[in-house]
Amino acid sequence: MGAEPHTNTGRAARTRLRLVEAVRSTIEDEGAVSAGEVARRAGTSSATFYNYFETHDVAVAGAFDAAMVDLVAFVEHELDVAELLDAELTPFLEGWTWRAFGFFRENSVVFDLARSLHLRSPEIRTIYRDREAEALAHYTRFVRLGQRASVIRNGDTDAMAEAMMLTSQGWNHPRVLSCERNGALHREIVHAMAAHLAPPSKQGDPA
Repeated sequence: MGAEPHTNTGRAARTRLRLVEAVRSTIEDEGAVSAGEVARRAGTSSATFYNYFETHDVAVAGAFDAAMVDLVAFVEHELDVAELLDAELTPFLEGWTWRAFGFFRENSVVFDLARSLHLRSPEIRTIYRDREAEALAHYTRFVRLGQRASVIRNGDTDAMAEAMMLTSQGWNHPRVLSCERNGALHREIVHAMAAHLAPPSKQGDPA
């Protein structure tokens, strides 16, 4: 990843972790990367920043990868079929969508900045492709287990999971991120997702 050190010591790993977290917080607060500000937040120097990140784009890629790792972990944790069975589909979706909105609120600037660099950064494209594949595996498992439990309709499991994932990616949008919980927009999003997943006997249930 650019000019990162060749050493693989625990100290180097801890320094890089501090820098990546500082890059993320700097982007979220300022909308861009500043080597000096990142170094200040990480408690290090600008020279150390450039020892780990050859360019600002490489630093953004590091922050984006960390955010995507968190997103994959969020999807894995939140798409819990046991919770779905306890809550039923619409209440489960109401809670899950709202927590997903919160995740995107916390990380929206990092995602938006990485998207702006997508065409010129092969590294960001690779990160996106690989992490998306990891997230899709969790969506697919959720849909498959829900189908087996008869709480999600039968259909093409892979296509349904991909549609669910792609729909959720659209929630990183200012109108969604500023909506009120259980307000009109949130209810419509829950209704649309429930319509996509509900078995025929549940299709007419109110959202």
